[in-house]
Amino acid sequence: MSLIGKVLAFLNLLGVAAFAYFATTDYEKIQSWKYANFVYDIAYNGLPLDAKETDKSGEPIAERISQQAKQELFPNGNAVTTQLEEVKRVRDIFDKAIATAGQDKTQQIVQYARYLLPFAETFPEREKLLVLIRNLSATEKPEDNARKLDTLKASLYQGIGGALRIMRPDQEKMRPEAERRTFPDAMQEWVNLQHIQPRDILNSTLLETLPKEGSKPFAEVAVQTLQAIPPVAGMDEETDANRLAEAFLQNLRNEPGKPGVEIFAGVFDAMLGRQVKQLQTRFEGLFKEATDGRDLANKELSPEMQKQKIANLLFNLVEVTPDAAAKGADSRSVINDPAYRRLIKVVGLPATSRQMALSTERYRTISGEINPTRDRNWLLADPSITAAIAAIKKDTVKTPEELARILTDLGVGATQNDNFKTALQREQTAFVLSHLFWVNFLQERAAQVEELGKQVQRAKSTADNLETVVNRRQADIEHWKKELETVRNDSNQKSDSLDAIRQELFKVRLDLRNSIDQNQQYERELNRMEDRVR
Repeated sequence: MSLIGKVLAFLNLLGVAAFAYFATTDYEKIQSWKYANFVYDIAYNGLPLDAKETDKSGEPIAERISQQAKQELFPNGNAVTTQLEEVKRVRDIFDKAIATAGQDKTQQIVQYARYLLPFAETFPEREKLLVLIRNLSATEKPEDNARKLDTLKASLYQGIGGALRIMRPDQEKMRPEAERRTFPDAMQEWVNLQHIQPRDILNSTLLETLPKEGSKPFAEVAVQTLQAIPPVAGMDEETDANRLAEAFLQNLRNEPGKPGVEIFAGVFDAMLGRQVKQLQTRFEGLFKEATDGRDLANKELSPEMQKQKIANLLFNLVEVTPDAAAKGADSRSVINDPAYRRLIKVVGLPATSRQMALSTERYRTISGEINPTRDRNWLLADPSITAAIAAIKKDTVKTPEELARILTDLGVGATQNDNFKTALQREQTAFVLSHLFWVNFLQERAAQVEELGKQVQRAKSTADNLETVVNRRQADIEHWKKELETVRNDSNQKSDSLDAIRQELFKVRLDLRNSIDQNQQYERELNRMEDRVR
């Protein structure tokens, strides 16, 4: 090989090496960019729902999350690759925390109430959970816990007698028969008259627990108790309430002769057990919707709806998660709180923002309900206002002036009148605030319906155009069918002609063969003659 050939060969090898180097470098850079983009998408949109969710190319997203990506997404440990794995991790944390309460029903109730508090949609619902927490939370001294529980038990026990005192004929004689209070109504009224914190959640659970299988109705037992225990002049209210409660429980539970306090102790324990079961069912229902992909009516949820359920669950549990390691020192900011930063990486930034907006709207609604609810308690506790309400039910009130006239006729003072009107104004404000979210929600849905209507019109127009094209193609098909039939007929005719020609040709070939045979015979005869002549 000449020198020039050697130089050219060397340059070719050098070019191949350079090409290989730059191709490898570019490939590594592309892979690095693709990986960074993938991690960014995960951090923004959240983890996949489960291991089956795929990307646009059909590849499972969870399988693409490498160990390095897990460390970058979850530097504090407990890395997961799907949202369902995170739900299971959080559920395990809560299960361990609930297990620390052991068989103590009061602490089980307190734990469940705290965990459910962020999910309360209205002020009464939130207040009921706070009542359980305030009344049953443990203190540093065990003797204080027992004393607080005994006070609550005695209060509810006296509430039974207090309700019966309200139902006595001398208290009900001013009411029309159709408006006389039932035992549950009287129990709630007794709570309101005590000017104590609302305990209606305990009252409702107690009323569900009081009767046992085969018990008589409340109304019948109440009438029998009031007939058997008449009022005694000079007896203090507490003693009178206790003897009424004892007689009522003995009759209702069919345990004559047994002290009422002992009967109520069993009822109170059963009430706590029922309350635990109710809260536990609700708490587990939240996880069931998120993990099973079915709502409370057992209707299957779409993957997007299931993700919304998971986002709602995890967002509302962040503040009450009993996991000290998941909480940072600075919980005032979502950006600086490790628990919220983990939530954003799991469910995505858009889903977290949506939950924050819903939570803000929910607390705004609750704040608008607080004062009107307290005003309602005050209204129920004031006898003159109660009488005014009864009068208003019979009279059509259309203006504040008519309302003021009724209150004045009933002897309600100016201060109470102002309070009443203030309460009504607050009720109106609460109504507007409580329905503001739904108004916005319906407006958004109306806009979506309008857009969907436009899409339907466009689809209909497209369908009409396609129908026109189909009709044209149908006409073309009919035309070409006719053309095909004509060509087929021509082909058949030509085929018949070809068969006739083929037969004629066959005859000609036969004649030709016979002629050839005859010519060969003549040729042989001619040869014999020539041989004889020689």
